[in-house]
Amino acid sequence: RETIAVANRAFGRIVGFGRKSVAIDSERIITPSDYKLEANYPNPFRDETTIGFELPLDKRISVKVYDITGRLVSTIVDNQQYTKGAHEVTWDGTGNSGSTVASGTYFYTLEYGNFRQSRQLVLVK
Repeated sequence: RETIAVANRAFGRIVGFGRKSVAIDSERIITPSDYKLEANYPNPFRDETTIGFELPLDKRISVKVYDITGRLVSTIVDNQQYTKGAHEVTWDGTGNSGSTVASGTYFYTLEYGNFRQSRQLVLVK
């Protein structure tokens, strides 16, 4: 992976006053765009697909799959703690009930706090 510097990156400046000195420290502000939801592979898929995501800090996240009408089909990760960095999970095309879902277009999401990112995948049986 390649890290690309963002020209207009948000930073916060913390100013601390001691008894005889002033300290200034720059802190990076985490924004929703710092969470990366990757394209699943393979797509379209038949038996199993891998979903990658990257977190800028340790965070409780959920990864869910929805059908085209917005109904929840499968919860792959349910509010679990993940560490900062790149991660992968797999989906085998089964719903929360354990049965195989129909061929079609689905949406998978990375959910954290009040934010959600989504991408599309296609299941072909």
